[in-house]
Amino acid sequence: MIATQKIYLKLLCILVDIAIVVLTLYESNRNLGEESVMNVKTTLLFGVAAITLAACATPEQRCERRAADPYQKLVAQISEVEMNISRGYAIETVAVRGESYRGTGRLPVRTITHGVETRQVPILPNLERQKLVYLQGSLEKAAAQRDAALMQCGAIAGN
Repeated sequence: MIATQKIYLKLLCILVDIAIVVLTLYESNRNLGEESVMNVKTTLLFGVAAITLAACATPEQRCERRAADPYQKLVAQISEVEMNISRGYAIETVAVRGESYRGTGRLPVRTITHGVETRQVPILPNLERQKLVYLQGSLEKAAAQRDAALMQCGAIAGN
């Protein structure tokens, strides 16, 4: 029974992969004006596909991903703070929404755009340096926790 379930799960993963490729090609070829617009159905399908693909990982792979995630986030934070200090400012990413109308007559065409805008944000260099020292101090503890969790993942896989 379990072997049959694994086969069905693999087939489902393959079907989801095919659906993602088809939808990606469809979206890249479908343009309205200058922008590609993703509709609600496509967004929902990508969400379902992501959840299904996450289910395709083995228990050991999921365990390893969970174990390494906090450490990887900390490394990314350290990198960001170092870049902020070297630049002298931080970069903030903000979601933006625009709306425009074109055409005349009874039915003007409304275009809604969604995008991302980046802004430069001033920093306090001394505060950023203190943050960097704190994060770097936390790195060794996070690495030890990651290594211990990875050993437990290996023990799970061995059983």
